[in-house]
Amino acid sequence: MSVVYVREQGSVVRRQGERLLVTKEDQPLMDIPRIHTEQLALFGNMQLTSPAIARCCCCTKK
Repeated sequence: MSVVYVREQGSVVRRQGERLLVTKEDQPLMDIPRIHTEQLALFGNMQLTSPAIARCCCCTKK
């Protein structure tokens, strides 16, 4: 498991299936399989969509 650090100002973290997608101005920056992510660390001015929050808070992995 790993920690994902998001530091790009103005980026958006969203859920895409069982993956987390980080974009800025509709350009993909990172595409991370959720099953390989233990922690998500956000620094600065960014957005996290409700589905991404729900997936990060989920205790069970499907």
